[in-house]
Amino acid sequence: MLSTILIPESSRSISSYAERQLAHALKASYPIPVTGFLVDAFVIANAAVGISYQHARRESTGRFADGHLIRTSDIVELRRSDGRWFIKTRNSLYVVVTFKRHVGLPSLMALQRLMKSRIVFTSRQLH
Repeated sequence: MLSTILIPESSRSISSYAERQLAHALKASYPIPVTGFLVDAFVIANAAVGISYQHARRESTGRFADGHLIRTSDIVELRRSDGRWFIKTRNSLYVVVTFKRHVGLPSLMALQRLMKSRIVFTSRQLH
């Protein structure tokens, strides 16, 4: 069961820097299938939030459409490879294209420290 949540149904604009980084990320090859690409990503409550592009599960109804802000399901693994961060959830793999300024990378690093200490609350446990 997917628990990814869309946060408002409107397209968001991104910076020219993010556009260039997204173009590079989309051209790159990956050893395993990627579910989507996140721009302006940050971590909150063991989930990633970001502007989604090229989501594998996008629908004709607009769900997961390019430029929509999404919240992923709980993160199970964080990995850095070839200069990029990868966020793995139960059923998905996201490439972090850019982090939200000032909060994105620090929030990911904080979760990484918690994961190493094995003290991680899932978003379900916080309700």
